[in-house]
Amino acid sequence: MNSSTASAPPITAPAGSPAAALSTPPAAPLASAAAAKAHPTPRRWLGLSIVLTAAFLAMVSITSANVALPTIQHALGASGSSLSLVLTVYALGFGLVLVPAGRLGDVVGHHWVFISGALIFAATSLWCGLATDITQLIVARAVAGVGAGLAITPITALIQLWFAGPERAKPFAVMGTVFAVSVALGPLVGGSLIAAAGEDIGWRLTLAAGAPIGLLAAILAVFLLPRPGNSAHGGFDGLGVVLLIAGLGLIMVPLSIARDAIGLVIACAAAGIVFIGLLLWWSASREARGRSGLVPPSLFRSASFDTGLLASFFGFASFTGAFLVLSLVWMRGQGASPLEAGLMLLPYSLGSVLGALGNGRLWAKLGRHTATLGLSLLVVGSPRSR
Repeated sequence: MNSSTASAPPITAPAGSPAAALSTPPAAPLASAAAAKAHPTPRRWLGLSIVLTAAFLAMVSITSANVALPTIQHALGASGSSLSLVLTVYALGFGLVLVPAGRLGDVVGHHWVFISGALIFAATSLWCGLATDITQLIVARAVAGVGAGLAITPITALIQLWFAGPERAKPFAVMGTVFAVSVALGPLVGGSLIAAAGEDIGWRLTLAAGAPIGLLAAILAVFLLPRPGNSAHGGFDGLGVVLLIAGLGLIMVPLSIARDAIGLVIACAAAGIVFIGLLLWWSASREARGRSGLVPPSLFRSASFDTGLLASFFGFASFTGAFLVLSLVWMRGQGASPLEAGLMLLPYSLGSVLGALGNGRLWAKLGRHTATLGLSLLVVGSPRSR
């Protein structure tokens, strides 16, 4: 398997969730031969704490904005579609760089990708907090999403480079826990800041909260992050990046800005699928010539990988979407404050921690049946209409 496969992180679902049971344990075997050669160092746990701190902030920023939307709309006079873009462009920027950043890490070093991402995230988080109109905020959120993706992507590769063999299980479990808790705590963090500082200032603090800690993480990373050698070969796939951006952009953006124009949305989605198909064809052709493709088709020949990918997709799509809907329903429909809306989602965070603590032991005993257990609990815990 080529080196870019190792550096692109597996889709990691929240620890303890059904998707985590499928996607987290097989993560280490996806490493390439180059990445599998770990370079143990006394500073590896310190390095892990630095990169996970930035990851925590980046993931919190995904859901903390949910509870700030009504105050943003009031403060900046934003329309409903503009508010939707505040969320969409962050997710789009985040998702678009995950795969290219992995390959870039092979070329220039994963630690430099992390440092660049943390700096971009810190600067644009501050910009979000200082935005004077909705257009500025949307642009700043898009670039912040890019920074967040750049900061998070190297973590899996760095774990595989810093830790060897079975000892990787613990840092991967810690990473899954951080991801799960950060996403679940986002609404509570945002609600607390708005309650403490007031609506006029609180939403700005919510969006800018990652700036000082992100900057500190980047500075610490320059001096303290262990730096294993690069593993690049086959060149950087620039055309693949263009095809990926075009494909995902055509699918996602019209859903936010042209939801009423169904024909346009369908046409753009069809064009996006064509670009994704071209990306897979182009990656296959590069692979056949002995070069690294952005998305190696050989990955999809593994049933375990495909199943984990689908479970992770639907897991993330369901719970992040549910967080947004529940937050808005409670604030706009039930008259709850942002803090109350955040507190409503706190049990999910606690459940994620409990699931993460028990996931390793359950996996050792049940194997893939852990996924069945997780999915069953998800069905049992889903709200039902009466």
